[in-house]
Amino acid sequence: MKFSQFKNAIGFIFGKPHTVYAHYGITHRCNLNCYMCQVKGDAEYRELSLGRIYSLAKNLARLGISYISIGGGEPLVRDDLTEAVRIFKKHSIRTRLLTNGVLLSESLARKLQISGLSDLSVSLDSLDREKYKYITGTDCLTGVMDAITVARKYFKNGVNLLNTVVSKINIEELPVLSIFAKEHRFKISLIPIENARDNFTLQDKEKIANILNSLDRKHVFNSTNFIRLLPDYLCGSFKNTECLA
Repeated sequence: MKFSQFKNAIGFIFGKPHTVYAHYGITHRCNLNCYMCQVKGDAEYRELSLGRIYSLAKNLARLGISYISIGGGEPLVRDDLTEAVRIFKKHSIRTRLLTNGVLLSESLARKLQISGLSDLSVSLDSLDREKYKYITGTDCLTGVMDAITVARKYFKNGVNLLNTVVSKINIEELPVLSIFAKEHRFKISLIPIENARDNFTLQDKEKIANILNSLDRKHVFNSTNFIRLLPDYLCGSFKNTECLA
């Protein structure tokens, strides 16, 4: 670990404002067509080459970044993803992969583990096949279930998450999804839906709050403050302008 990374990490632990974490959208391409997604990918030429990713990792490490999440789009559409993970590992940057899981085979999971991937987040918005198909535009829930099993095997020592976009479609399913996460040794990470065609209204606020309060917080990744404010945010009554990250 470089001195700048160590210094920022120590500062973060003791409550001082140091940047230690970054998110990198490695591609805008995706193999799904989720109805609420605002990232619609196009050409490969917009993506950084491995050479530029090396420069990125070098500069991030110099700035004190010690943890990065690789998202998209869908990162697994890139054939050189394992090499990209290896580059961040070389610069002492712990790496998380955000994926829909459809392309995560056992052999690929093993390669990513060897390359230095530490943590995995798998998108899962429903356990109902028809709901999942409606949300993602693809009938591939079985493949995602297989990916979760693979992830549990190869990243069992990581901080692994099931990313769930909270919408009207799945709000009542959140308790079941949180139990599913617990059973598979994941934590559920709740993400508020943005700009959907069937947004919540103020009339939904109490219902949302009751469902969120029923969850076993030990298996929810989000902070208590996040959960408290989520009903307001989802229903359009969120007033706080302060960054809550």
